[in-house]
Amino acid sequence: MKRVILLLFYLLFSLAILCASTVSFVVPSNIKAYSYDKAVNCSIPENRVVTINLTSSDVIYFTDSDGNEFSSKIFKTKKKAVDASFSWNINNSNLRYSLDGSEPTEISDNKVLLSNFKTNNLSIFTLEEQGNDGSWNERGRVGFLPVKEINDKKISLRVTASPYSIAIYDFIHGHNIKDAKYLTVTNYGYSIDSELGYQISKKALLYLGSGYGYQMKKETVIPYAFKVTYFKAYGGFDYKFLNKNKVTSSIGIFAGALMGINANVYSISSLLGARLRLDLIINSHLSFGLQTRFIASYSKAEDKYYSSMSYFIDPIALSVDIRF
Repeated sequence: MKRVILLLFYLLFSLAILCASTVSFVVPSNIKAYSYDKAVNCSIPENRVVTINLTSSDVIYFTDSDGNEFSSKIFKTKKKAVDASFSWNINNSNLRYSLDGSEPTEISDNKVLLSNFKTNNLSIFTLEEQGNDGSWNERGRVGFLPVKEINDKKISLRVTASPYSIAIYDFIHGHNIKDAKYLTVTNYGYSIDSELGYQISKKALLYLGSGYGYQMKKETVIPYAFKVTYFKAYGGFDYKFLNKNKVTSSIGIFAGALMGINANVYSISSLLGARLRLDLIINSHLSFGLQTRFIASYSKAEDKYYSSMSYFIDPIALSVDIRF
């Protein structure tokens, strides 16, 4: 029985296929490096395709082959091509512009409208002013980078392990019985869970989970039956209340069923739990986290004095979350 359940538990891992979608764009051949999200001098790949993770407001800095650095604003769009306008104060100056190193075009108005910027491609707009000696001098350079709007990764696989877990067993109808030992706390335990989640919005996550747990009792009525093994299945909801830079925090509730095995006898009861998560986002499809979790389980017996509540506390659990 135990082997069958463990097999089903680990099968969840083998059924998950990691399909990481990426947001990328092409840069011109004269771009040698870029800086993004506090990264310094990231090299341009040989295929000229840069892949990054976008946030709500992104500025990326590029360096060309002459060592000149300029900024580029990233715009999210659902279109294949977009238009852009550039404006300035002429002040009786002779101005001209070029786009991606093309032949300069003189400016006769204080605004220029450019059409059909290709999505996921970096375009470089350069403004020049003519000096008194007739030479043209660069006065500004800016990158224009429209990218297709990102579809957030909806599916996630989370694996959580608690190296130390506490269980409290409470025979709730024995509180008023004199000298009754109605409360027991375990010496040691651990747990491991896996969850398959679906992101229904930027802040809300629905998930199904299964888990394995182990507890060692301090005392027992049955001789040598100190070890208790648990298997659980549950569904839950997490709400993200903090999302700052690469750190997120969520609070959640879940409910399901719990099967406990002690002295080769098993029992099934309901469970209700809550948890608090803190996650560090590594990239668009990977994050690591810490979690605190509390579970309450009610086991009903024919004799009410044997009905009990079991409480499981995972003070600190480590997790890895893979999104695809």
